[in-house]
Amino acid sequence: MEALPALRTDIDLLTVRLKEQDVIVVRDPLGIATPNTALTAQVAPYLPLFNGSSTIGDLQIVMMKHHGGSLVLRTEAERIVEDLSRLGILQTEEYREAKERIVREFSENPERAAALAGNSYPADRKELTTLLDRILT
Repeated sequence: MEALPALRTDIDLLTVRLKEQDVIVVRDPLGIATPNTALTAQVAPYLPLFNGSSTIGDLQIVMMKHHGGSLVLRTEAERIVEDLSRLGILQTEEYREAKERIVREFSENPERAAALAGNSYPADRKELTTLLDRILT
């Protein structure tokens, strides 16, 4: 049986409380994952199975345990795999191709855009100069 793809190791999964419900927010510095992705906390027990060695059958068994022993169809387990893959948080061929493209484009670009401009400090040169003058003098 084929192994489930592993979770990406270059993303952060952060549990937050949103409208009285726990959700898992995905932070993807590469921007490959679907923007503003949040997973329901119900998938949390299944995420450790996305390790590159567990199978769809293993996922199905864990799902049945979390559903009180009720039968879980293989298609239900496959849907979770498809959903996580579509969101861009698994190490799939699509992910590898996207990452290679990002690295290639970055390597070929002679200019390096300021990644944190406008977030960690002002993007505007004058505003940044004013801020630095205030801090450093």
